[in-house]
Amino acid sequence: MTTTSSRMGNVPVIKSWTAAASAAFSRKERGSTRDGRNSEVNMSEREFLASWWNSAWTEGLWAAAWSKSIDGLSAEQAAWTPANGRHSIWQIVLHMLFWREDCLRRIAGGGKPSEAEVQAKNFPAITDPSQQAWDSVQRRFAESQKQVAAVLADSAAPLDRAAYLLPHDSYHMGQINYLRAMQGLPAIE
Repeated sequence: MTTTSSRMGNVPVIKSWTAAASAAFSRKERGSTRDGRNSEVNMSEREFLASWWNSAWTEGLWAAAWSKSIDGLSAEQAAWTPANGRHSIWQIVLHMLFWREDCLRRIAGGGKPSEAEVQAKNFPAITDPSQQAWDSVQRRFAESQKQVAAVLADSAAPLDRAAYLLPHDSYHMGQINYLRAMQGLPAIE
C-alpha cells in the first residue's frame, strides 16, 4: 500500500479515487435511452471527471447545482454563521477558491502555498462584508469553475490534483446548502 505523509502521519493514498467509479465508464456498458433503445457509454477517466465537474455546476449531481447554491444570496446571508467559531457560506466559498487556485497554480508549475498563506487564506475572516465584495467572490468562483473544467478537458494536464476537487467541493456544497436551510432559505430544487 502506498502512503503519504500528512499532518496526521502516514495515511494511505488511493492512486486514483475515480478508478472504481469510472471503471463502469471506461468499458462499454449497455444502458437504455428514454425511447427504450440500447446505448453504449465509453468514457475515459478524464471525460468522466469533466462530465461530473460540469454537471455539478449546471445541474447538480445528487444535490442542488453548485451555481444555484450560491446564486442570489445576499452578502448578509453569505456571511451568516450558526455560532461563534463556525464557518459562513462566504468563508466556505473562499476556502474552495483557495484550494482550486492552489491546484491550478501547481498544475501550471507553481509551488505549494506557504504555511502562512494557508493560515491566512484557508477559511479567512470576512473583512469586507459588502454586497460588492460578495459579488466579486461569486464571479471569481464561477471563473475558477471554468478554469478547472478547462484543465479537466486538457489531455496534457495531469489529473492527480484536479481529481480531488470534485469530492472536496461536493462536500463543501453540502455544507453550504445546509447553512442555507439553517437560515430558513427555500430549497433550491
